[in-house]
Amino acid sequence: MAGEVSFGNATAWAQLRLRRGWKNILATTAAYAAIVGGLIVASLKLDEFSGPAQILSFWTMALMGLQIGTLVVFGCTAINGAIRKDITSGMIESHRLMNVSAAGAVAGYIVGATCQVVPIAAVNFALGAMTVGGSIFSPRGWLMANAVMVLFSVCAWTATALLVFVTQMGTRLMVGFAVICVIGHAVLPSLLPGLTMAISPIIRDSVFGLVERGQWTSTPRASLFGLVQDAPWDPTYAISISAHCFVGMLCFLGAVRKYRRNDVVAFGPLLGLVLVAAWVMASAEGIRDWRAFEPRWSHVQRIDSRTGLIIALLLSMCVAAVPISGAAWLQTQWRRRQRLNDPALPRRPIPMPLVALAAVGIGLLLPYLVFWEGHVPLDYMVPTALTMVAFLLATSYVIRIVYYARVTRAWIIVDLWFFFTWLGPVVVDFTRGGIAGLENEDDLLSWITGCSPIGTLMYIWTDWDLTTVPGLAFQGFLAATMAALFYGLQWRRKATRAARKSA
Repeated sequence: MAGEVSFGNATAWAQLRLRRGWKNILATTAAYAAIVGGLIVASLKLDEFSGPAQILSFWTMALMGLQIGTLVVFGCTAINGAIRKDITSGMIESHRLMNVSAAGAVAGYIVGATCQVVPIAAVNFALGAMTVGGSIFSPRGWLMANAVMVLFSVCAWTATALLVFVTQMGTRLMVGFAVICVIGHAVLPSLLPGLTMAISPIIRDSVFGLVERGQWTSTPRASLFGLVQDAPWDPTYAISISAHCFVGMLCFLGAVRKYRRNDVVAFGPLLGLVLVAAWVMASAEGIRDWRAFEPRWSHVQRIDSRTGLIIALLLSMCVAAVPISGAAWLQTQWRRRQRLNDPALPRRPIPMPLVALAAVGIGLLLPYLVFWEGHVPLDYMVPTALTMVAFLLATSYVIRIVYYARVTRAWIIVDLWFFFTWLGPVVVDFTRGGIAGLENEDDLLSWITGCSPIGTLMYIWTDWDLTTVPGLAFQGFLAATMAALFYGLQWRRKATRAARKSA
């Protein structure tokens, strides 16, 4: 196993040779160390304006910024470029024929592509260890901040590898996500506490705060649903690191599946349901213990627990599209092989409606996990369950129709489906209110908004005194329509095939 994550791996060795071997890497690293080290030494000549402790403190923080750029930006870009180059050139097909396991090949891409990143990060760490000794900060904080960054970066690298295998727009998606995070740094953490909790470098005072404080502890403490609240140590960073490492492991497994065969989904039904469960656990912990994970550097205003719960439930339905898509793909492939009388036909895959119902069951754990000590009323849970069942069943049949019709860009159809079913009724309601000249928020929203999952959940979990019955009826009708359309297409194709045989 050691050879899989070292340069004894053929894929890692090939990436190393593409970077002109160790001589070029060591020469580049030495030049980088000389330039940055020379700037640090030269800046100490300015001690007549400020003391050496302040100058070295500045360089400690600057080196932490360089470490983030090196590990996250440079590392993810290198992995993206290495895998994308092999995919576009077709070289990856030849790699698949090599005597290297899929897991070893993905690990080789990560290790080989970052062979220049790791030495530069080591130089940043060594220079920071020297500057922190003469600064006002603690060497312990420098060590802890770098440990957090390394663990997070490895998970970011595996997520990048998966993203490159899944879509050709991997780089654009990463850049877009980074831009959104920068623009909405004061809003997104409160809207997505589960995602924020799983990004350990930004929680609390960020890794820069770790360098400054030199310790983990900071009140209030995380509790992990009350299971570790009496621990003598603060589990906040342990929970956050565990969350993103778990997601990184799932991404690695998905990348391995895509490396084996490009025409398979990254997450099958079972692995996709595990991803849904991970999102539910992270969201519930982030909502419950928000004060422990809150990024204090961005002045985030916390939203109330019920609003956070509504957003988490909606996003759990988005994440549930992953296992549903995997089940739909497997079911479609199995049907095609059955029609061809394939002698190697595998067992029948898990039925798609069963996967959708399992995703609903996992998502319904959210209210109980968020309101752990309290009682969740049944008149809240029943309409919530009906909303999720109706929408996910309708979505499952839409995805099945897309696969059945062999649409080339299925994700566009699915995205449009989410957009119109979620925002369409809301737009109609606001348009109606605008034409009627309504200005009161309570008058703008009606049963029409309840026809979308957003409106239904909002009416269930907030104080708006509006009925959800018409909205639930419409969503049930939509699910029945999609099911009828799917089975109608199947019946039509069978009838056409039977007519051709008889002719």
